This record gives sequence, C-alpha cells and structure tokens, in this order.
Amino acid sequence: MSRRKGFGPLTFALVAALAILVAFALYAPVKDQLTNMRVSGSITVAEAYWEVDSRKALQARGGTVVHAVVKLKSVSGYSGYVEVKVKRDLRLLPDTSVAFLKQYYTLEPGEEVEIKLAFKAASSIVARGYFIEVSWPGGKYVMEPRYPPRLTVISD
Repeated sequence: MSRRKGFGPLTFALVAALAILVAFALYAPVKDQLTNMRVSGSITVAEAYWEVDSRKALQARGGTVVHAVVKLKSVSGYSGYVEVKVKRDLRLLPDTSVAFLKQYYTLEPGEEVEIKLAFKAASSIVARGYFIEVSWPGGKYVMEPRYPPRLTVISD
C-alpha cells in the first residue's frame, strides 16, 4: 500500500482555519482605527482653479502638465476624508477621472489648506475639457459646467 504525500483533508482544514484567524487578528486593529476616524466639523471649497507653469490658466495645450488647485477652508474646524478628482469632460460619453486624491485632513477653525493634483492635458475630438470635483462626507463641489472656469484644451 502506498501512502500519498501532501495534506489530507483534515490538515488542510486546520491550516485554512488558522490562516483565517491570523488574517482576522491582523485586520481587527486596522478596522478599529478606520472606524474611529469620524467626521467632525465642516469645510467649504474656497477656490478651485488651474495652473500651468505656476500661473493661473483658463486653457492649456495638449501634452502640457496642468495642476488642479483646490483651496479648502473651515470656519468651525474639520476632521475627515476629502476626495479630489480631475475629470475629463467628454461629449456624449461618461466623464472619466484622470487624477484622484483621497486624503484625511484635520483643519483648525479658520484654517485653509491647498491641494494640488497634476495631470497631462490631452486634446481630442470628443473631449470638451476638464473639471474639478471635490467630495467629503456630507458635501460635494463640482466646478460650474461652463468654460471657464473649466479648463479648455487647445490642440497641439
């Protein structure tokens, strides 16, 4: 009678159960930290604009590096996540994100923070330009749907 090498069903079940317990033990403290990061206070988008070569811009050439600049302000103080997206405004198609940031911020009352996202502008027949979208628990900002303030891209 020959004996098979490898794990038997009972050994496999025990190893799997042990792996699940270890994974849970490692995840539980992280989950508690994420749960304790509650949102407090409020913020507003004080300003949102575009920079090309460190200067405010309303348009950019295709292939140019552009910075989306967002200034957040809090009157009462704020503690929570903020998501900033730069979206490509497409004709008759869903808009697509080209740059994205999600970060936890803590602002004291009256404090302002500046966020910059860099991306390379691209021109195309279906693209109208770019816009900025900012969201946080309990609020959202979307750049006005006109040009400007949205960024126009000139063919290169």
